[in-house]
Amino acid sequence: MIQIGVAAAVAAMVNLAGVQAAVIADWQFTSNATLLDDSSGNGNTLANSGVTWSASNGGSAVFNGSAILNTVATLNLAPFTEIRVEWGMVTSQTAGAIVWESSVDANSVTGGMFGAINDQLAAGQFDSTARRNSGVVINKYALMPGDVGTVLHDYAVEISGSDLGTTQMKFFVDNVEVSSTWFQGPTASAQTFLNDTFFIGARSGGVAGFNGSLDYLTVSSVPEPSTWAMAALGLTVVVTMRRAASRA
Repeated sequence: MIQIGVAAAVAAMVNLAGVQAAVIADWQFTSNATLLDDSSGNGNTLANSGVTWSASNGGSAVFNGSAILNTVATLNLAPFTEIRVEWGMVTSQTAGAIVWESSVDANSVTGGMFGAINDQLAAGQFDSTARRNSGVVINKYALMPGDVGTVLHDYAVEISGSDLGTTQMKFFVDNVEVSSTWFQGPTASAQTFLNDTFFIGARSGGVAGFNGSLDYLTVSSVPEPSTWAMAALGLTVVVTMRRAASRA
């Protein structure tokens, strides 16, 4: 099988098999002065309510359960059919936290989605929820590593708005796809992503606040042909850990 490596941190746009994969927003949190800056060059600056900066792990945004970051303008995900959200995280929290969310409430807004820490199946799982065009919510879970409270790990969720099969969501830890469990879904319905505010560390209004630190958070489109389609061609897309690419 041919391995094609994609270092998303190298540039905001890369070519893969003649098609483009775009980094839509890239918040690296490398210094207090640049805490709110978007490294992708797309101008997705953040507003800050209570988030502090730490020099740990090369620079991190620190959340206390009520602090929140959000885009000053909307983050336009509407042109894309497949989205990847990737973040570096250290936390001892095992339930009840929104890590990121596209929309003011993805449970009720069609096209919305979020990544969270939850305990609906077991304490210490990270999950993702998305609302398809039919209004049906899909939701999937994967276990976090046992040392998540002390060790920085890379997490990623890929959500396909066009996939109507069983692989509508995929989960990765440290750049390796991990086993995940459907809580709701899948569903034979497409999803159109939103042009809406993007929240980090809580839902709009500070609901379901996150306790811990984020080393970075990146939103990108999954290359077309996607990881789903590439498998049928005998190719594998390997997206390198952002921290390894940008901080090593």
